Amino acid sequence: MNKLVKQYLEESYKYYITYEENSISDMEYDYLCKQILEGYKELSPQDKVLVSVDSLEAGTGFDITPSTYLQAGVL
Repeated sequence: MNKLVKQYLEESYKYYITYEENSISDMEYDYLCKQILEGYKELSPQDKVLVSVDSLEAGTGFDITPSTYLQAGVL
C-alpha cells in the first residue's frame, strides 16, 4: 500500500471515527490529500479502491466506510 494512502486513511480514521487528535495539522492533511491526487494515476488499483478522488479534492475522509478501513488494515 502506498504510504501516503495509508497515512490518509489512518488520519481520517482518527478524526472521523475515534475522534482522536490527529498527528498532523489540518493544513498537513490538506497537503497530504493534494499529494495523493497529484500521484493518483500512479497508484495501484488496490489503492485506488481505498480513496475517492472527490474526497481528496474536498480534503475530507468523511465518506470512508468501515470496510475500507478494514481492507486497509487501519482497524
